Order: sequence, then C-alpha cells, then structure tokens
Amino acid sequence: MSKTRAWIRRSLRRNHPVFIYPYRGYGHASKVVLMGRVLEKISSIHEPSKEREGKWHNFKKAWRRYFSYEVPGVRLQASFGGQVLEATSDEEGYFEFEFTGDFSSLGTGWKKIELEILSVPHQLSFQRSSIAEVILVDGSSEFGIISDMDDTVMQSNVVRKLKMLSTMLFNSAESRVAFEGVVDLYQQLNKQDRNPLFFISGSSYNLYDLLEKFCRINHIPRAPMLLRDMGISKNQWFLERNFPFKTGCIERLLRLFPDLPFILIGDSGQHDPEVYLHIQEKYPDRILGIYIRNVTLLGLRNEELSALEKKHPHFKAIKNSQAAIDHAREKQWI
Repeated sequence: MSKTRAWIRRSLRRNHPVFIYPYRGYGHASKVVLMGRVLEKISSIHEPSKEREGKWHNFKKAWRRYFSYEVPGVRLQASFGGQVLEATSDEEGYFEFEFTGDFSSLGTGWKKIELEILSVPHQLSFQRSSIAEVILVDGSSEFGIISDMDDTVMQSNVVRKLKMLSTMLFNSAESRVAFEGVVDLYQQLNKQDRNPLFFISGSSYNLYDLLEKFCRINHIPRAPMLLRDMGISKNQWFLERNFPFKTGCIERLLRLFPDLPFILIGDSGQHDPEVYLHIQEKYPDRILGIYIRNVTLLGLRNEELSALEKKHPHFKAIKNSQAAIDHAREKQWI
C-alpha cells in the first residue's frame, strides 16, 4: 500500500484496521514453518459470522476476497518454543517465519504461535496480536497425506469453465458441496492427526478463509493449506503455473519430513496424475499410493487412467471415495 493510497483511504474513512492473517503452519521437533499475510480486516471475510445466503451477497464476498488490501512494510514478531523472531511483510503483504531448535518437549499435534505487530507504515490503525496454529509431526506417524482440494474434496467443476466461474463467484462455503465419502476417507487416513494431512491446491490464498471454513463445517480434518499467490510481478503473470507450483510444494514437504512416506490424492481435471507420477518416479521410496478421482466430462480420460493404473502399481484411478477406502483397507493404511 502506497503512502498516497493510505492517506486517501484514511481521509475517506475507507481503511479498515490492519491485522495479521496467519495460515496454518507445520514442522517437527527441530524445524517449524509458518507463513501468513498482513491485510486490512474485512469483517464479512475475516471474522466469524452467520453466513447470509444469496448470490449477490456471495458475489460481493468473492469480489472482496480477490480485491483485498494487503499491507507491505509491517514489522512482525513471532514467539514459539522460547524463540522470538522478527519479519517484515513483503509487497503483497506476505510474511514467513522459520523456527529452528529443539522443540521435542512440546510434543506433537497442534500448537500455538503468538504473533504481534511491532509497527505499521503510514500511521494506519492496527490490531496488534494474533494466534497461529502449527502441527508438529514426529516418528509415530505412519504416513502423511497430500491432497488437492478442487474436484478432489470439494466439487468445483474445474473441467467446465463457466460452471466453475459461477461456483467461484456465487457459492459460499456452506453451499459448496463435498464429494460423498470424502469425510470418512480423510478422517480414517488422518487418524485424529496421527497421520498429518496437507492440502496443496491451485486455488489462490485469497480463498483461504472460504476453504478453511468449508473444511470445518464439513468435518474434514484440520490441515495446513499450501495455495498459490495471485498477482503480477517480473517472475509471475497472475498465477504461478500449476505443475511447478505443486511439484515444488510436495518436494518441500518431502525434504522437511525425510522419513515420512506419503499418500497422494487428486483428480483428473487438471494435472494431478502427471504431477503425482513425476513425484513418484523421482522419489519411488516415499510414495505409498496415488488416488485419482476421474471427474473428466464423459469419462474422456478413462482409457488413459486405466493405462496408467496398469503401468504404475502405486497408481489407483477411483470413481468414488469408497473405492479409495476399500483399497486403503486392503493395504492396511486404515
């Protein structure tokens, strides 16, 4: 936010308090990663409220998500495990903290990180503190789960572009629909956070609140969400390309948890089969299995998916979540 824009918004009384919007973090006994964003708080987006249904109301919320007011140059402090770190939000409001040390005494499961704003530019009003969640993983986990979101967990109609656009603009978290059996599958694999779940989705961070709320109201296990940045820069045009984004995120998790094998879950609508098989071929000892839900119109990828299933023993094309549950039970993963 420029000084001029900040002055104009203050003069017109259009600015909202600046606040820290943390995303769920993750780590283990010696390293913890947390990122988030500094934004102007929009009450209808960033505060708990009873959702009003209606296409116009949902459209206004979608507009506000994609035209959010990020705040660069905010100095932040994070406290975790006896450590205190500082960071400054970048030109799009993002920040990241990386804690290293011995956190074994904290145990496993979900932990808290205290966040505080130290200073903001342009005399903007701000909400000083916030609390972030991070999941700590140890050697007791049998495996991790990496999953796509759109058309894997949540019906998004990615292969039908006009329908997808309508869903994105006019549907709320409450009116989005989860695939039948998804909750049962993810809860059984997750085993009450014993096996950590990570969502890696091509959706942008502007939709974080909607995706988080969708999972919460549908009883899908709590999980970090690694999403894409939306913006224009010298290295990026609007959105980072899906293939390098997803492979990069998965490889970072594999490096962070070097002794943890993973199950990968996705769909046929975009590039999940190609991404996951690329990872499996590069890290053959790290991938237990791959589940791909076929959502392609008229089953156009049926033959292709069948051929991949025959060629790759870890690859399983599924029609529904129950097929994945049955297969996982055979493998004694659940």
